[in-house]
Amino acid sequence: MRVLVTGAGGTLGTALAPVLAEAGHEPVLQDVRPLETPYEFIQGDVRSPEDVLRAAGGAEVIVHTAAIHGIHLRNHSPRDFYDLNLTGTLNVWEAAVAVGARAVVFSSTMGVYKSHNAPGAGAALREDVPLQPGDIYGWTKVAGEELCQLYGRTHGIPSVALRFGMFVPEPFFRYGIRLLYGGVDTHDVVRSVMTSMDALTSGNITWDTFNVESVMPFQENDA
Repeated sequence: MRVLVTGAGGTLGTALAPVLAEAGHEPVLQDVRPLETPYEFIQGDVRSPEDVLRAAGGAEVIVHTAAIHGIHLRNHSPRDFYDLNLTGTLNVWEAAVAVGARAVVFSSTMGVYKSHNAPGAGAALREDVPLQPGDIYGWTKVAGEELCQLYGRTHGIPSVALRFGMFVPEPFFRYGIRLLYGGVDTHDVVRSVMTSMDALTSGNITWDTFNVESVMPFQENDA
């Protein structure tokens, strides 16, 4: 399948492209900055409907990873998050409809539950926990998930929202600590995308959300 990956210069896109190719897919990468890559690359900004539509031509699946994240809260305004994360997601869905895509995989975040992580809250973050984002980043992802459901209802395109734990590159020691707090290894993030693509295109899923994080070594009573 021809698979468009938005935000392909990020951690997920960089790791995903070769796995897509090895599985026999045709990766098409889009990013706002130039990329050195052996795969087809179309430079563009997800905030531009024209750029996204151009990159989506012929795509059967769109993996939407382009976003600014929680680590950017200190130097980006709420409007920056709205413009890139939410407008970009709307443009991706409009392009998916226009090109007749078969499925969309949406990169969400465990930050959609953030208010439950407050000291003393003690909530186990399962997919059925009410969404209570604690910042504009988490809210844009909740709104993005709602867009996925809306376009699924109105246009019949199935999608999955993957709520990722932290997986940005870190030194070895910090990586180990991260896995004690719901972080996740990039290889597992990539596997979750590949598995979601298979489930969506085979008709096994029309819409669902999945937490993608390490197994916590604690029980609720430990809190």
